Amino acid sequence: MSRCGKEILINREGSDKHQLFPEALNPDLVKLNDFGLKDWMQFAVRFAEKVNFFETTSYEIPSGNWTDFFIADNELNDFLKSVSTGNKIPPHLALFVSFVGLLEYAQKRFNLLTKRHLDFYYQQVLQTKKLEATPDAVHLVFELAKNFVSEKVAAGTPVEAGKDASGKKLIYKTTEEIIVNKARIAALRTVYHQPGLNILKVDNTAGEPIKPDGAKMDLPAKWWPFGYINDADYAELPAAKIGFSIASKLLEMSTGNRAVLISVLFDASIKPVDAKILTENLEISCTGEKGWTAPLKVLPETPNESGKTIFTTGVKSKETKLDITFLIPTDEKAIVAFNPKIHSGNYQVGLPVCRVLIDTGKTDGYQLFANLASRKLVNIVVTTEVSGITDFSLANDQGKLDSSKPFYPFGTLPVRNANFNLSHPEIFSKPWKTLNFNIDWKNTPVKINGSKRDSFTDLYLQYRKSYQHDAKAETYLKLSSGVTDLIVENNAHFNTSLSVCNKGKWQVSKPEMVLFNWKNDKFSTSETVVNNNTFLPDAETVIRLSSNKSFYHEMYPRIYALALSCNDKKVPLPNEPYTPLAENISVGYTAEQQLFATGSTTNESESLFVYHEHPFGQSKLLVQNIKSVGIVPEYKTGGQLYIGIADTLPRQQISLLIQLFEGSENPEVESFGPNEKIEWSVLCNNQWKVLGPESVICDQTGNFLQSGLVKIALPAEATDINTVLPTGLIWLKSSMQKAYNAVCKVIGINTQAVQARFENNDNDLSHLLSGLKENTVSKLAGKVPGIKGLSQPYSSFGGKAGEDETAYYQRISERLRHKNRAITLWDYEHLILLNFPEIYKVKCLNHTKPGIVNDSATISFLSPGNVLVVIIPDIQNKNVFDIFEPRVSQLKLNEIEAFINKYNSLHVSTRVINPGYEKVTVSLKVKFRPGFDEIYYQQVLNDDIVKMLSPWAFDKTAGLKFGITLHRSAVINYIEKLEYVDYIEDLVLSKATENNLVNVAPENPVSILVSAKKHNISLVKVK
Repeated sequence: MSRCGKEILINREGSDKHQLFPEALNPDLVKLNDFGLKDWMQFAVRFAEKVNFFETTSYEIPSGNWTDFFIADNELNDFLKSVSTGNKIPPHLALFVSFVGLLEYAQKRFNLLTKRHLDFYYQQVLQTKKLEATPDAVHLVFELAKNFVSEKVAAGTPVEAGKDASGKKLIYKTTEEIIVNKARIAALRTVYHQPGLNILKVDNTAGEPIKPDGAKMDLPAKWWPFGYINDADYAELPAAKIGFSIASKLLEMSTGNRAVLISVLFDASIKPVDAKILTENLEISCTGEKGWTAPLKVLPETPNESGKTIFTTGVKSKETKLDITFLIPTDEKAIVAFNPKIHSGNYQVGLPVCRVLIDTGKTDGYQLFANLASRKLVNIVVTTEVSGITDFSLANDQGKLDSSKPFYPFGTLPVRNANFNLSHPEIFSKPWKTLNFNIDWKNTPVKINGSKRDSFTDLYLQYRKSYQHDAKAETYLKLSSGVTDLIVENNAHFNTSLSVCNKGKWQVSKPEMVLFNWKNDKFSTSETVVNNNTFLPDAETVIRLSSNKSFYHEMYPRIYALALSCNDKKVPLPNEPYTPLAENISVGYTAEQQLFATGSTTNESESLFVYHEHPFGQSKLLVQNIKSVGIVPEYKTGGQLYIGIADTLPRQQISLLIQLFEGSENPEVESFGPNEKIEWSVLCNNQWKVLGPESVICDQTGNFLQSGLVKIALPAEATDINTVLPTGLIWLKSSMQKAYNAVCKVIGINTQAVQARFENNDNDLSHLLSGLKENTVSKLAGKVPGIKGLSQPYSSFGGKAGEDETAYYQRISERLRHKNRAITLWDYEHLILLNFPEIYKVKCLNHTKPGIVNDSATISFLSPGNVLVVIIPDIQNKNVFDIFEPRVSQLKLNEIEAFINKYNSLHVSTRVINPGYEKVTVSLKVKFRPGFDEIYYQQVLNDDIVKMLSPWAFDKTAGLKFGITLHRSAVINYIEKLEYVDYIEDLVLSKATENNLVNVAPENPVSILVSAKKHNISLVKVK
């Protein structure tokens, strides 16, 4: 039964604009008297046969008739030639021809009776009038004179547009006041975000500010205002690199093996982020001596110099903590403070910066960005561990020491309380947690072979406690051969105290610290100082080692003398005491800083700052706002167009002309709803302020679907010093949450624009038929002092010539037929065609309703009370998104639907839709004639098949038709007639899931068959 409904409707074609004026409406179609000279001559001959001729001698008996006075039919054509060429003709016939000529005046008036009666009825009885001409309008762009800051151009200011066909000046007048100023567009940038496809793209084609001399931006002739994806007509846009940066004194690291751990705490789980995703999608760089460092890799594990893991990358603490670790190798030069002269970006001057960027071009990278952007930030902790530092300042009691070569830390005669000082402003200016240092000693005592004593014991074997009080030769002789009363009993005998001078105050950290430890076949000193928040960051901090004991240099001369004074020559001489000689020294430390102290909601210090990394700049996170944002900036779905305005000030008005390539939007994507509008914002101190109606004075673009003016009053808060986008410009943002091609492409954006409308001063109006060409308006009719010049960059618009008689008769006759009510199918179609000239064809289907069943579109053809109207746009000399499948925008469909519903019954529900297009694919094997390049002509054949199946895309006279069935035989006949085709084999027609069809017909009355853009063409294999 449902199929019956469809079959009834499928063959109906609908109405198109070429059928609006039937021939029967022409008053001149039937003439009441259409006789010409030939007709009158023939009439006269036949009438003369009926009229008797009487001789003058006999008036009672006729002698014949009057036919001899006229021309017989067989001679008539020659006579008419003589008349037309001016040859001599008999006088009586000349008189007759003259009479017929005069009769034409009465004949013409008589033939106008139909028209006069129609005019009388339409104009006198019905009191209808022809529609008057609609004046066109132009957009003008003014240029300010050199020494002027601004100038007023009043409403109604006349401008000249040349002369009309009769020689009169064409005058246009501005429709509103404009204050012309110096504002100009200096940069354009876009961001497009489509979460469903994991896409975040940026366009910086016109990103660099143009020069004040007006150098043109490097833009294509037509471009998508909100970015784009997968558009074959344009180069692919780069993926946005978005992330965050940290500026902190902690990151200032000059040398050594430098490991960094960044821990970010969130308010919720960030699963499923793992170490692999982080290492493959994050890119880190720091401020180096000659610019930003080369990208540093995020490591799964960061080792120290000995290979021990100190930091790991991943998600921890119930999946709310993100750890990122990386290593700055020893061969990398110093990480220094940000310097705008050598580093790009906008950061805190005087602090090193670490920048973490996410590669959103990868699926995992985009998902990481989306995950982090959706979580609120709780805290950030930065930890560094540096080892192998050698560029510190050393000194002892005698002065400064050079660490590049062996040195004596306690002097050449080290005494008790001898001091060795170590300082390093880079380390101690940070909130350091631990400090470790290592000293390798040179020329240390060597253990005597076979001795079980420590090497230092062997060295000092002749040094006895008794010598300190009883320096006699007998005592030395007595004790020298024994091992009792030793001063140095083991290697741990010598120790030092470790003190820290912080903020000018000395504090003993370790009272006793063994100086010589045997490890790895050498003596060294390794120690770690732990700072439990005892020592504050202070670049003047000093670490001091003070010897708790002397190295017995003062005893050596005495006991040496005693040994010499002994008579027994077997008595050993004392060894020379050891003078500590440092072969090398290295220092390492760990430091940690967090944004918020534990349990605190305020910034722990003023030396750690967090930045959002945007596609075109940075923004510093304010402490009071940090816990309400994510670690990375968030971008709404849809597109954003950034317009950088130069030479403007807050509180000024900006008048933008946005010229669009109208009709280039994609009608298949979701369009704007009745209450949805493109949002305008202005950048104020890195914060976007949405502009309300008081600031957006007018927006004629209809959500970027038609060309028009956008007039904006800049608020007082607008600033030209920002870091999110290049500084020096006031930035406007236009944003929408739709697909990029839901709007039209842009041809150009101009400032200082105003609209002017044609002023009819009894002019010839022929220019309204095709519009005023661009650059026709070139000067003011009068003089405005501050205006240097003006231009008309685009053609006029909106003009319409006065209604001619044909259109008048059509409109009134249709009005009398449908009575301004939509009842019959004809009523619906003609009401729409008359009121929407951009529509080419309308097909109305009664008792038809589209719907959704199981998430699939369906149409019911037996649905009483429902009317479906299918619209095809006029594509001749129009811009369409896809000429093979022309569609009307959703905005226009809504407009037509709202219009027609005003004229139908309250009991009828009307829907207006685009037609469905069913692609037909042709598959075949072909043999080309000799001499034709097979590769080239395969493409030619493909194009010719497309032309056959979709002729309207190539031929202006071809129209789209409903209900057309494609026959396989017709396709074969068409292809075989092509000059380059020898023969074809195995031709198959297919449509959607249907293959090997003999005849292809539309699925339903709403559909039209169109060609696939690529057909399956292969070559015949010659056996």
